[in-house]
Amino acid sequence: MEKTQATSQVANGILCSNAACYQVMDWIGKGAFGTVAKCLNVATGNLVAVKIPKKGNEDILKDEIAILKVVQALDPDKKNIVKFIEYFRFQELSCLVFEMLDKSLWDLMNERNWAPLSLNEIRTITQQVLVAFDALKGLGILYCDLKFDNIMLINHSKQPLKIKLIDFGLALPESKVKLGMIMQHLTYRAPEVTLGLPLTTAIDMWSLGCNLAHMYFGSPLFPNNCEYNWMKIYNQGPLLSLHTDIIYNLTVPLRRIQSGHSPGTQMMVKKDPGTNSQVQTAPLVMNPNITLPCPISWYKNNSTMTQGQILMELNGRPLVKEYVTSSAEGGKYFVTL
Repeated sequence: MEKTQATSQVANGILCSNAACYQVMDWIGKGAFGTVAKCLNVATGNLVAVKIPKKGNEDILKDEIAILKVVQALDPDKKNIVKFIEYFRFQELSCLVFEMLDKSLWDLMNERNWAPLSLNEIRTITQQVLVAFDALKGLGILYCDLKFDNIMLINHSKQPLKIKLIDFGLALPESKVKLGMIMQHLTYRAPEVTLGLPLTTAIDMWSLGCNLAHMYFGSPLFPNNCEYNWMKIYNQGPLLSLHTDIIYNLTVPLRRIQSGHSPGTQMMVKKDPGTNSQVQTAPLVMNPNITLPCPISWYKNNSTMTQGQILMELNGRPLVKEYVTSSAEGGKYFVTL
């Protein structure tokens, strides 16, 4: 790994807090957030992961530590959330210490050359993520960052597909969520976020559905290059028809989505209350590979229902009051088949 501020400052390979000293064994991750080191607790012999954020992100770091302290109230093993051990400063470095886990779901998929997971494998992961989300919802926390990188396998050789969620850098208490905030990776972003609507923990359920579809198909449903392309694909299928009336009747002004193709061109996604003009969207082109013909209740009562159809239904109820309960209900039904 190329030298960073963290790697160059830890010249002797030791990071020390008031409680413990950690011997750096390897530098295992580097990104926009900072660097992650695989370390050995010198006193106990336990391996840990030490996250060292980049300088200049003090406000983000402060928020992450506050969330982690709240999440510490949960049993990390029962609730499938990474165990946070401590925070300390070493020289000029901020250090967050976590239990050491095996590898991410992204790593696993990459090892498989992105071959889709089986429905049984997806079901196993789904159940564990739902447990974690239920626990976070009980604390009033939006996770906001569900993606393959943040779904970690604990020990894949000994406990296949046993997972925990990591990285609470983007998590927010519901009390701090403001209208118009942009969050979540675009590929897994809920429509409420893109459109600038009020946000709740329901956005995490949308992300879960998108992640499950990614596991099922081996490729994502939505692009990560621009919001306009995201909205265009969103409009291609029957998803839009499920909540067009809801969008028409909203009292909250929606965000304008900048076109990724024609500079200066914008797409309106709601009628103008002043002129009563209709919604203008990108051309609709049906995608025959992704269909959501009926609500989850229909699948429950239909003998020809497939597990794949149920999985895809998890994505079918955004922007409606029943979103959280219906999605959670569908998820629980899917994992108990």
